[in-house]
Amino acid sequence: MSNGRHSGGFSFYTTNEELIFQRSDTGGKGFGKVLKINKFTSEVTVCCDNPGLGQLPRKQIYGIYGMFETITGSCLILVTDAEEVGCIQGWKVWCVKDTEFVEYGTESLTKTNRRNKNTLMSMVSYVLSVPYHYFSFGYKLSCKMQRDDIPDDHFIWNKTLRENFAKGDEEVSKFVLIIVHGYISIKQDDLYTGKEFNWAVISRRSRYNAGTLSYTTGINLDGHAANFVETEQIVECEGDVASFVQTRGSAPVLWNNLPNLKLKPSIVIDCMNDHMTAFSKHFEQQINYYGHQVLVNLISERGLEAELCECYENLVKSYNKKNARPWLSYEGFDFNQECGKWQWDRLSNLIDRTKHHLENYGYLHLGPRSSLTKKGQEERRIEKKQTGVFRTNCLASLDRTNIFQAMLAYKNLEIVFKRLGILGKESSLHDYHFFGNGFKNVWANNADVLALQYSGSIAMKTDQTYAGELHDSLHRYCNNNFKNGFRQDALDYFHGLLRIEEDAYVAKPETSLFWTFAVLLFWTLVYVISFGNITYPDLVNRPNYKKRYELEKINSHVRQKNQDPILEIKLRID
Repeated sequence: MSNGRHSGGFSFYTTNEELIFQRSDTGGKGFGKVLKINKFTSEVTVCCDNPGLGQLPRKQIYGIYGMFETITGSCLILVTDAEEVGCIQGWKVWCVKDTEFVEYGTESLTKTNRRNKNTLMSMVSYVLSVPYHYFSFGYKLSCKMQRDDIPDDHFIWNKTLRENFAKGDEEVSKFVLIIVHGYISIKQDDLYTGKEFNWAVISRRSRYNAGTLSYTTGINLDGHAANFVETEQIVECEGDVASFVQTRGSAPVLWNNLPNLKLKPSIVIDCMNDHMTAFSKHFEQQINYYGHQVLVNLISERGLEAELCECYENLVKSYNKKNARPWLSYEGFDFNQECGKWQWDRLSNLIDRTKHHLENYGYLHLGPRSSLTKKGQEERRIEKKQTGVFRTNCLASLDRTNIFQAMLAYKNLEIVFKRLGILGKESSLHDYHFFGNGFKNVWANNADVLALQYSGSIAMKTDQTYAGELHDSLHRYCNNNFKNGFRQDALDYFHGLLRIEEDAYVAKPETSLFWTFAVLLFWTLVYVISFGNITYPDLVNRPNYKKRYELEKINSHVRQKNQDPILEIKLRID
């Protein structure tokens, strides 16, 4: 991976009057244009190469993340450290590891404004601290490979901060990184067949209706779904490239379940606004961008979730009646009822029901570079296109959703491997257990990271003990009731939805330690009384997911002869 194209980075200089940025190559030599920011007037200019910069102290950075206003001035975010994740189509992909704030244009501060500025900076710091933020100097991470010439900025996480700084100037925007928030894994393997391949999983979080568990759910009146994530699986082998896309997002209904200290807050369906209008807006966007939709709804058909489930299904029926062409296919599956007590084998019923959609919609397949465009760039031959996607949801679109998406990705991977000659036509991916273990780890990490970003805690049902599950449940419960409010405000400010007036009062995030302790103590006592002694899991090794997903660790009653290994993924239920 070290031989990938870098072609990026900046040299950062500062004087008494200016902040100066110059694009650098891998050798650290300056070339191209220079961006200058006046510290006092905040004026931004782009000019030709300045030979006098060599005499100034230089700091090497990866790029500019963006800029936000702090009531009395501006604050630039610099990416000062990053780690290489891997390469896609020859371009290196980087994960942000550290950032730095640089203030300029700051006026004199009153006591109130100083406090507000510190609070706003802590909000932005929080958003930046939630893993993971990715960028590439050459590959368009924010777009799926099959773009169909449809412009889309849903997954440019720092879009607002970019616009704050560039203000529509294309020359200035070239100095600002394009950031994707989510999860990316890039692996290299050959399955001992002699054909090396690159396998990547990219999960991109949408910046629209971004928020936290319980505070942002359903869809808004503009048709944007909460916790909407596009996941793309890419395989590269000897010049051929394959891409398979699926999506997840909150149930596209106007609903909420705001926290109220209850273990499971009630689901409230909005009765004041027109559901069909918002629903139609959502799927007009989805159909325009992805094509046909298979709507896999894993919400329970009984209990608190029953009304939401029924409302969703009725909206799908009404939408299809209004359209001559049925773009939406609805598949309801009560996950908790069907797969209770770890009966993962029943998921095969859902796969069988949707198998024909997976085959019909296909995937994108690009052949080796063969022709030149008008600009002299090499162009790939399109062998096959993906004509539709699976849109999966559960109540939070985290845990149950990840299980089904992993199964779809596994099925697609086997089809692609055979198409590219990595596997023989009569071979099965099930025979390569070492790859299966790696696949499970990647999707387990995907589940934990996306859950952490949306709920503030890792995905549920990842531990082998009831105590481990209790720990994760209590963590999520406390986040929902005591922390997610501030997290929601931070995301709203980060994405430009929250404006602060000068001398306005910005409340600091406060968590009642007494109530947090009281709630934890109460539920711990309930658990002890109900289940007996607690054996705590090894939390020190939680970042290392290998031990948790070894086949030897899976309960023996889950195993069945000739069972699809992917059904043994010890993943999670909401």
